[in-house]
Amino acid sequence: MKDVDSESGGVLFYLFLAIALFAALGFAVSQTSRGGSDINEELFTVRSGEIIQYATSLRNAVKTLKIDGVLETDISFENQIVSGYNHTPAQPDMNKIFIPSGGGLSYFEPETVWLDSAQFAAPFYGEWLFTADNNVKLVGSETNNAADKELIVLLPYLKQGLCMAINDKLGVPNPGGDAPQAAGAIGLTQFQGTYAGGGTDLELPVAEQGKLKACFKSQVTPTTGTYHFYQVLIVR
Repeated sequence: MKDVDSESGGVLFYLFLAIALFAALGFAVSQTSRGGSDINEELFTVRSGEIIQYATSLRNAVKTLKIDGVLETDISFENQIVSGYNHTPAQPDMNKIFIPSGGGLSYFEPETVWLDSAQFAAPFYGEWLFTADNNVKLVGSETNNAADKELIVLLPYLKQGLCMAINDKLGVPNPGGDAPQAAGAIGLTQFQGTYAGGGTDLELPVAEQGKLKACFKSQVTPTTGTYHFYQVLIVR
């Protein structure tokens, strides 16, 4: 009888264990179903910190090159991941952000989880875009001459939730439950040493103007309705 009782007890133990595991699994699934948006918000909070930190490191690297005497027109973002940043004439390594003897940074490819996959075919999707086409409103001079264009880095085509999480972390308002909509066109010319003249300001709504970094919703073609993060690298 002892052997029978022992065997029955073992069966019951594993039966109760199986029931407990199924109950725990069911609870986890139900929580995930009900709290999916919360999980996304947690992910966006983490990712927003990564983006802000890397953008800040880019600004600091540019500052370092300037302190070392590199001219604003000679700073180079040439790298081994994406093309289009070669200067003519070519810049020495000490002028390059992504060289150990220059800015000392590595080019950190944007992660697909950050991005709006519907924009997959758009120019500069999945890239950091370094450009001097834009005059950011209330940052530096307010004219639109080439001498007053900011050097910025753009991270285009972000997911809406991530864009808003970036602003939350930066203390930038998201009016009406959405990222601020920017008036004016976004210059998309890759920086090869030239600061462009003309065009329009990259202008956020009044409450969000004058920010060195923020995320915004474009309302000007060809990027209407898409979300973009920017960091000013040089104020001019």
